[in-house]
Amino acid sequence: MLKGKIQFYLEALDRDVKKPHENPSVDIILCKSKDEDVVEYALSRNMSPTMISEYRTKLISF
Repeated sequence: MLKGKIQFYLEALDRDVKKPHENPSVDIILCKSKDEDVVEYALSRNMSPTMISEYRTKLISF
């Protein structure tokens, strides 16, 4: 459901707001943790390249 909504808004953005010289919009989904199985099922029919990563919510002290 989330991916479909994002695709809808990106398509509207590209059709109605994006300038001819600009690249197509990209989507970024931020999650607290990465679940490889959920991501694989959710994006398996997606034709565009997808990168998946984890991020930290706290700064590392030196």
